Amino acid sequence: MEQLIGKNAPALAKLRDNPTLALPTPADPLQWVKGAEEASPTIAQLRAAFEIAMKEVERSKTGHYPTIDLTGSYGYSNAPSTGTPFTSNTTNIGIVLNIPLFQGGGTQSRIRQTLSLRERAEQDLENAKRAVAQNVKTSFLNVTSGAAQVRALEASLVSSKASLDSTLLGKEVGVRTNWMF
Repeated sequence: MEQLIGKNAPALAKLRDNPTLALPTPADPLQWVKGAEEASPTIAQLRAAFEIAMKEVERSKTGHYPTIDLTGSYGYSNAPSTGTPFTSNTTNIGIVLNIPLFQGGGTQSRIRQTLSLRERAEQDLENAKRAVAQNVKTSFLNVTSGAAQVRALEASLVSSKASLDSTLLGKEVGVRTNWMF
């Protein structure tokens, strides 16, 4: 233990004579899986990445939509000339409508790329959920089987004590002449 924690280990408490091992509550592993999925920071991060990927797909589809732009410019010119000075002010305001007809397949490529990224994000999320579920179920089964093993060993101890008592009694009354363990 000292090697693991890097300093002197405190004295460990002794195990009680009759420890009571409580089984996990709730006793349904699926409820533990659900709780683990809700509390997992990895799943939360991958869920957010999946939602972002879905929004990116929608955003990439907007490349097919028409756009309206408001434009404006202002210009001032002061050019002295021989005789009379020349001053000019120019102001332009306009609306520009862009209707994409064909852009060389760039929009379609972006859509396919974002769809692939969304699919990858979805698969990463599902893989993380499966891994968390597997780990929780394995841990749940380890705890319940460990408690069952303790109960079985306790029953074995009672049986062994009864066998010893029977052997000792047989020795005392003369039925057994040698020790058979």
